[in-house]
Amino acid sequence: MQTAILSAKKFALILAHGFAEAEFIQLQKLTMQQNIRLKVVSAHSGLVNSQSGAGIGMSFPVDAAISETLAMDYDGMIILSGERHLAKLEDELHTGRLLRAAARESMPIMLVGDAANLPSKLDIDMNASVADLNAEVSRDKQMVYVRDADALADGLRHLADAFNEADLDESEAA
Repeated sequence: MQTAILSAKKFALILAHGFAEAEFIQLQKLTMQQNIRLKVVSAHSGLVNSQSGAGIGMSFPVDAAISETLAMDYDGMIILSGERHLAKLEDELHTGRLLRAAARESMPIMLVGDAANLPSKLDIDMNASVADLNAEVSRDKQMVYVRDADALADGLRHLADAFNEADLDESEAA
């Protein structure tokens, strides 16, 4: 399986209060099954709250402060959907800093649902075309766009493909 390459990778899961709880739980299950290291990075210290339906969902521990996080500390990034969460990330200066650094280094990034709009709202050129938001999963270079929690497994396979292609490009350049 292509996702085996991801077990050696460390991903920053960038969150703010109000992220989609169902997506987080599904992603957590998938990454645990595949031994993928997932670290919660947030502007909130201690715990970050999810959104479940119309109300506040469960709280999850934060591993690192976004203000103290460098893109180079990770192999890739993931941003989930959630209107409140994305509005807070859009206002957080360090979100733009991390995404710009990831884009500069062609780091694989998975954006779920309406998170696909975050780079353009932050005026960040991700060197990718606009996501096909009607598709379950679409990919352009290092960017993987996933429509919802049901397509996260396919999104992880596309992330593995992005790493494999980057490794091939590096070995051909050498």
